[in-house]
Amino acid sequence: TLLVGAVGSFLPGPFFEVLQEFIQSSVLPAIGGLTELGLTGAGIIIGALLLELLGSFLGGRLGNRYHTRINRTT
Repeated sequence: TLLVGAVGSFLPGPFFEVLQEFIQSSVLPAIGGLTELGLTGAGIIIGALLLELLGSFLGGRLGNRYHTRINRTT
């Protein structure tokens, strides 16, 4: 909910309400369901976060390599 408050302060009123309602109705119950699974749920959450970090790292490296190659040709 802290993230919703931080992002929502930049959004107009109706958009913030829609975002807050979406997070409370779909995101939080899904995370709650995973935490009820105990160790398995924690493993799923940690695995998803690690996969996200790996994807962002690889995307950054590949993008940097691409733009370096483009800068050399121009």
